[in-house]
Amino acid sequence: MKVSIITTTFNCEKTIENTILSIKNQNYPLIEHIIIDGESKDLTLKLIKKYKHIKKILTEPDCGIFDAMNKGILLAEGEIIGFLNADDKYENNNVISEIVSNFNKNIDAVYGNVVFVNDNNIILRKLKSKEYYNHFFEDGEIIPHPTLFLKALLLKKFSFNSDFKLAGDFELSLRLFKLLGIRSHFINKNLVRMQIGGATNSSIMAIYKSNFEIYKALNINNIRVTKWFFAKRLLKKLLSLIENIIG
Repeated sequence: MKVSIITTTFNCEKTIENTILSIKNQNYPLIEHIIIDGESKDLTLKLIKKYKHIKKILTEPDCGIFDAMNKGILLAEGEIIGFLNADDKYENNNVISEIVSNFNKNIDAVYGNVVFVNDNNIILRKLKSKEYYNHFFEDGEIIPHPTLFLKALLLKKFSFNSDFKLAGDFELSLRLFKLLGIRSHFINKNLVRMQIGGATNSSIMAIYKSNFEIYKALNINNIRVTKWFFAKRLLKKLLSLIENIIG
């Protein structure tokens, strides 16, 4: 099966080559890397164009990261689609091979764990997910977006809601897993290294806005949670930080 990996970029000259090489060095042979750029003003595009294996590069204004991802979905020719941000990279060169090996006619989605690293690639926090179950989201669990691979037919029909600027990945996961009941497989391994300081965690205001969008996503999809929902999510983050410190 061919895999399409979508990367959205905007002024990412410091990190984009690490992301490109992380995909290029995968040992799975059928990978299409698509880059959607929001008209970068630095050297991002020049660096991208060094890599001749990247055949699909779209650069134009967008209405946010999830609008850009939807553009990538429309261009994708693979049977499986994944997303890797411009400052993230795969844990090793076997990730895509392992992802593909877990897809079959009964599986719509495959995902795993992520670790958050600093500029020196030192792990600061580990985010461990779980096999999906009925009250997964209500219990504060999440599907780590950079590890989530979906069948293309599904994504082309149910894409991101671009009204969301920070929590569009959470909203899409709610629709696909909770409402549509897609069939998934969880790989209990670290699949992606995410650089700390992304859009949803860049400031106190960004965290507030992200939580507001999460609340909105729950409401528009008619999913009821208890008053302890956000406390559960915060507790899981704190526990992951403590686990990394002591272990």
